[in-house]
Amino acid sequence: MQLAVLCDFVRRRLALDRVSLHADAQAAIAMLARSAGTERIENICRSIGVSRKHLRHLFHAHVGLTPKTYARMLRFRRIVDFIQSRPPRLDWARLAMSCGYYDQPHFNREFREFAGMTPEEFAGAGSLDGLTMLIDG
Repeated sequence: MQLAVLCDFVRRRLALDRVSLHADAQAAIAMLARSAGTERIENICRSIGVSRKHLRHLFHAHVGLTPKTYARMLRFRRIVDFIQSRPPRLDWARLAMSCGYYDQPHFNREFREFAGMTPEEFAGAGSLDGLTMLIDG
């Protein structure tokens, strides 16, 4: 009888934990989305009360990426959206800083990693939807 009560307690607790884990993942995703990927991961962990390792596990389970990679993608998307707005002259250093990059070399490295080209090449290549490139060849 006591074992049945204990098992029932554990089952209920696990069910609550699953809901809590999902809520934590959703809260972290929302914080990153609101900040366009600039919120620091340790601030998110502190805010929702989980360790970095646990947050990483949540993201793998619910998003399929690490929190850092997800944040990087959000920052990249923000840059692409800005480039798509086609301002006449882009101040790359200012744009990089406003989107959460430490400096322009950091921005250039990440941009090249995601786009396969420099920001200037991307801006000059043209795009139909902000991500699909028109390549002459």
